[in-house]
Amino acid sequence: MRFAPCFTVLFAGCLAAVCLLGPAWADEGGEVSPAERKARIAAARRKLEAARADFDTRVNKAIERGAAWLRKQQKKDGSFPGFSEDLPPNTYNIMEPGLNALVVLTLAHCGATAKDKNVIKTLNFCRSHYSGKTGLNLKGTGKLTIYVAATLVLALDALYNPGGEK
Repeated sequence: MRFAPCFTVLFAGCLAAVCLLGPAWADEGGEVSPAERKARIAAARRKLEAARADFDTRVNKAIERGAAWLRKQQKKDGSFPGFSEDLPPNTYNIMEPGLNALVVLTLAHCGATAKDKNVIKTLNFCRSHYSGKTGLNLKGTGKLTIYVAATLVLALDALYNPGGEK
């Protein structure tokens, strides 16, 4: 399950509704028998499980559609549209590798691995701009910003340490 935080909120809301509405389920004439109460709770749990499964399915489909859309945006050089779009040819914004690292981070959280072709192309783009092989020379000019370095570290961590273990 990729979207656990929303499930927690959904579960807490449903549990609160069951607790608050429990007395309203009683017959007008008095209390509900323990067997009837258990049956109603079991029915509510089944309904909650079905709602959770449906919610998880819809969220995961949305994540897959978003990742597919993102992959289609990739350019031939491995980069994604960003800060340098309106600049003259062969001119780049120094934040471009950081923006592309965020794309790698997003794809990693959507299930991509370090062997994914889109990820490899984007990391090669970032590497070439860091080393100065093409475009920027962040290493040689000392223009590597904290933002770019931090986003690259986050992206690499998500790719090579997907469970978040230390």
